[in-house]
Amino acid sequence: LLQRASIALFGPAEAVTQLVVDSSRGLLFALSSLSTITVFHLPACRWNSSGCLEEPPLVQLCSISQAAIAAEVGRIKGRLFPGLVPVSSRGLNPFGAVAAATGLSALPPRLVKLLAIGRAQGGNVVACIVAEDGTRIFIRAVFRTSATSQAQPASDALGASPLNVQ
Repeated sequence: LLQRASIALFGPAEAVTQLVVDSSRGLLFALSSLSTITVFHLPACRWNSSGCLEEPPLVQLCSISQAAIAAEVGRIKGRLFPGLVPVSSRGLNPFGAVAAATGLSALPPRLVKLLAIGRAQGGNVVACIVAEDGTRIFIRAVFRTSATSQAQPASDALGASPLNVQ
């Protein structure tokens, strides 16, 4: 069943390598073999009028590719270290000189671990992603409460551009 869901979500060339739940926010994170992060909302189960438990389907909120994360890491490094030569002109990946020093390719390192960060610990930081070179990337979400979700105070809705790499 998980393999069929993985193929339906990511395609046959990509597989789910890790699933992580943040129960404090009702979020499910999926890390794929091609380093794509997909975020789902886990709607709360409810009892219907006939006393049966209804389990609503997952709602996909967003998907973040490895390339998008690498671009954001490069942008942040450029803001932190403005005097350095831009990454694109050096031919290095945006994660740093590790690739050059070790002879690795100029591609960004694979994302190998995903850690959910609960609401009490992280505030608006929802996850930490660890790359194979040890780089930690913190994912921040912008939560918006819509008129329809006000009936469910524990349920937050993510905005249109939900995740920002920090």
